[in-house]
Amino acid sequence: MHNGETKVFGMEQSSSELDPKAWAREVSARIGRNVREFRAERGLSAQKLSDATAALGFVIPRSTIANMEAGRKDAISVQEVSVLAEALRVPLSSLLYSPLHPGESVRPVPSEEVPSYAALNAVGWKDFPGPTEGPRIERALSAVRELEQNRTMWVNYQQLLELELHKLRMLEGGALNPTPSSSRRGLSTAAELEKTRRDVEFIRDQIALREQEDQRGVRRLQDLGIEPWPRERHYTGAAAHNDEGADDA
Repeated sequence: MHNGETKVFGMEQSSSELDPKAWAREVSARIGRNVREFRAERGLSAQKLSDATAALGFVIPRSTIANMEAGRKDAISVQEVSVLAEALRVPLSSLLYSPLHPGESVRPVPSEEVPSYAALNAVGWKDFPGPTEGPRIERALSAVRELEQNRTMWVNYQQLLELELHKLRMLEGGALNPTPSSSRRGLSTAAELEKTRRDVEFIRDQIALREQEDQRGVRRLQDLGIEPWPRERHYTGAAAHNDEGADDA
């Protein structure tokens, strides 16, 4: 988690100040913002959306929807979120963490700050049978997911490359004998060295492929009018955030 001043959706505050009530308002404001944007994507008025919730058996008045969207509702119930997601024909998870804002910092819980795409991924990707014309929301979900998965592979290959390069340097310097497994396979130091060199080249090729895919993924999001998160800030889990915090301290 980052130290110092941080911009989280809806407020500017120190990440060490964990106010549960403020966090609850932050979540509600973000849901309201997402309802407003998805409603606009669907071309629905607030009244039409209210009518759609009534048809589902749980009416949410137009005034309630207006208060949600304006950030005047401090708490939004699970029932309301569930019915709104169905009425808007979007995955429930996208009301919590919008695919239209993948690089936005959010707090799934008061004590943790992550990018929106990482929180969305943690909730789980669900194939949702939306309208057949493939609206921007569904395309955004798909584009964010594919970019997140590709960048995770890129991070993993980068880490693997560091390990293999270290091994290669040790072999070239004569400081590393063949591993027990390679010895059982009858590999000499020279053979192990050659194999490691091939492994390094293979990993570099995979990184290059992931970088090409990354460029395509970025363009896909940009074509949808969505700002991608920077690749160098790709979320790799709580350990990575702790390391960043230590560096910033």
